[in-house]
Amino acid sequence: MEIITGVSKSALSRIEKGEVALDLDVAEMIAEGLHIGIDDLYESAVKHNKCSDIGTRQGNKRTGPFNH
Repeated sequence: MEIITGVSKSALSRIEKGEVALDLDVAEMIAEGLHIGIDDLYESAVKHNKCSDIGTRQGNKRTGPFNH
């Protein structure tokens, strides 16, 4: 994957684990390497619950990036 996308193995691992946010430049590199559209990349992440930027409900608390 590192050779195909130009994104280091460690960076890909940190993104997959949700340790770092996926920025647009890196998302474009991954999508281009996989020969898919960037929208397909994000759609796949959402379908597999890999998108850490999406808030979820836990009990009566709302979690996610927009909760202050």
